[in-house]
Amino acid sequence: ICKPHWMRFSKCTKRRDELVLRSIKRWETGYYTSLDEPSRKEYIEDLDTKLRYFMYAASRAPDDEKKKRLELNAQHCAMRQANLLK
Repeated sequence: ICKPHWMRFSKCTKRRDELVLRSIKRWETGYYTSLDEPSRKEYIEDLDTKLRYFMYAASRAPDDEKKKRLELNAQHCAMRQANLLK
């Protein structure tokens, strides 16, 4: 009964997350270019630390939904890092 509603909701939240991530990447690119070289390296290392934490937490998460969310967070960190290093 609720399947069409759930599909629309899922599509809507996915689109929302993509728009938020796009906005973050746009802002972050400007911020990253304004940093000096040592600060840039530190910023990339911080993103890498967050990425590794999310992957570690996902591997230890008992709940499948929490695991999916942590993996998505890790994927977002990887996308942000790749955007800054291109």
